[in-house]
Amino acid sequence: MEITSELIEKAKKIKTVEELIVRARKIGLELDEATAQYIFEKLHSGEI
Repeated sequence: MEITSELIEKAKKIKTVEELIVRARKIGLELDEATAQYIFEKLHSGEI
């Protein structure tokens, strides 16, 4: 799956790590909690 700017903008609107995991599954990605936490922090810190 290609990560597009549209996908990143949608991900930035996610409010919890759990929601990130659920949304990732809906598009065919499996994230463990540690990976989801890392991505969530990067999204909300402005690094991504």
